[in-house]
Amino acid sequence: MKHIVVLTDFEDYTHNAINYAVYLANLTSATLSIFDSSKSSNAQTFSAPLIQIIRNDVFAFPPGVKAYLNSLLDTFSESILKTIHVVYKSQNEFDLEEIQNNHEQNTFDLLVLSTKEKQGIFNKIFRSNVSKLIEKASYPVLVIPNKIKFTEIHKFAFTTNLEESEQLNVEFAYDLSKLCNTKFRLVHIYSTSSKKLEDQKARFISLIEEKLGNDDFIFKEFQNDDLYNGLKDYTEKNTNCILCIKKNTKSGLEKLINKSPTEKLMFGAFSPILVYTNGKDLETQLLTELQRKTTQ
Repeated sequence: MKHIVVLTDFEDYTHNAINYAVYLANLTSATLSIFDSSKSSNAQTFSAPLIQIIRNDVFAFPPGVKAYLNSLLDTFSESILKTIHVVYKSQNEFDLEEIQNNHEQNTFDLLVLSTKEKQGIFNKIFRSNVSKLIEKASYPVLVIPNKIKFTEIHKFAFTTNLEESEQLNVEFAYDLSKLCNTKFRLVHIYSTSSKKLEDQKARFISLIEEKLGNDDFIFKEFQNDDLYNGLKDYTEKNTNCILCIKKNTKSGLEKLINKSPTEKLMFGAFSPILVYTNGKDLETQLLTELQRKTTQ
């Protein structure tokens, strides 16, 4: 992973998105781009080590933003903040065309953003903007719901329906967990137990062991009649976990009739949610990065 982008307007609810972006940039040695829709700096764009941005008044951030940036010194060591290189860019909020143009010019491997329930019509607009952004994204998006407090990540969990077609996506999530030095879990929510389900689970676990070439993962299953509630309960009990879930592929009409568990979790989960399309696009890059880290 070489390039992480975080969207912010430096409102309080977006601070944890930046915290997680800094945390992951340190783990993966990625460049961190901050796309700021508040236009809070006197510069349209600049590039500098994060510690320099915190301590140097040349960037002229307003007091509130400056106070938050200084708080990073309480969350991360100075040595970490020195190694993270930041590209700052001022842009309009949820400008999907501009975000896509930036991606085409300087590919990013992960987009990080915060979500928050807002009042009245503003909530519908905000939810719509988040959904459109994720729908168009050809890269993983890490969503940080407002209720989350920043904590170090100890686990990656992949939500599974026990389908053979999930193999490549499991491998992508597993490789990402190794990049971040975390434990890896498969999480399955079921409504009713049966002999058929037990056989399917055994076949799936065997298939994943063969695909990964090891059994270095934990399989967790939980009974719940509602997938969203089951996964939400899991995040509440595992706040130090990134939950990987596939992007919603329903049509516009289906979305209006029935919101998907993915969309609900983006606002209601108690841990970060990694929304992905397909692991294939990042598989080669992740393997290269793993090899690089192994030789260091």
